[in-house]
Amino acid sequence: MKRNTDIARLPAFTVFELTVVIAILSTLVMLIMFGFRRFNEQLKNAADISTQLNTWRMERAGMWKDFFTADSVHIQTDEVQLFRHTDRITYRAEEGRLFRKMNDLEEVAFSLPEASIVKVEQNGKVCAEFHFALNDVTPMTMTCYPLSSRKQEIDTYFNRLADE
Repeated sequence: MKRNTDIARLPAFTVFELTVVIAILSTLVMLIMFGFRRFNEQLKNAADISTQLNTWRMERAGMWKDFFTADSVHIQTDEVQLFRHTDRITYRAEEGRLFRKMNDLEEVAFSLPEASIVKVEQNGKVCAEFHFALNDVTPMTMTCYPLSSRKQEIDTYFNRLADE
């Protein structure tokens, strides 16, 4: 009968070597998964910012159109009323959101975070500053120059009466 000691020994890894290899591979897999997760978070943040900027640009274009086609403008804190022809458009900042109402019929809420409207007077011009979380450092300013029409003079007179 032959003994097992006569069989040639095959080289093999020890248990300790296998444990070290598994630890290194698991660390490598963990780093790769962390990188993928971080990359996915960055893509999500970029998509969120892009969505907010697109919303902001769309609403800004609408506000510009409303301001520059208005016959007269009445600005108060957190509210701007624009009058043109037969339309009255009101922008109101409330609870951190911006609302737009046209002719008392419909009110649309824009999801612009931390919206507020501030009235500023500079060199005979009346400005409305729109503050948003996206544009916190430099607010968007809509400037209304005084018009030389009789309608503007009447609006100015009644605005002074309302302020007294």
